Amino acid sequence: MQPLATPESEFTKARSFGPREDIALIKGILWEVSSRPPAAGAPGQWISREYPRQMMLTLLAFAYSRGVLASEQIEDRVPKDTMLRYVAAGRRPSAKLIRSFRRGHHDELQQILSSVLGPDEAERTLGRAILMDSVAADV
Repeated sequence: MQPLATPESEFTKARSFGPREDIALIKGILWEVSSRPPAAGAPGQWISREYPRQMMLTLLAFAYSRGVLASEQIEDRVPKDTMLRYVAAGRRPSAKLIRSFRRGHHDELQQILSSVLGPDEAERTLGRAILMDSVAADV
């Protein structure tokens, strides 16, 4: 599968595609998420009854693919962004929950982002998300 990414320079800031591109990106991510069993050693299917593994993987992969990297940013944008709200099924995961999920499912996120963005961009994107969260934790 070809990466769905656009040139790297577009990933330096939060991006917004049109609805068709967003839907195509979500479909690609959903296909990747649903075609893989949970990674060995990763937490189970649910992190809580409200937040199933597939929904959280899709939410984070979609947000990261659009350049929304910090957990606080994702938490803040979910109620305001139609596509993020749709992927989150109208729920609003906390930044703490998002960070915890990312840590527990790092390898799965890396694989999904590699399929969607390509391996190099996936590594940079996930690395920036981790860095932004560590800077936010220090403040």
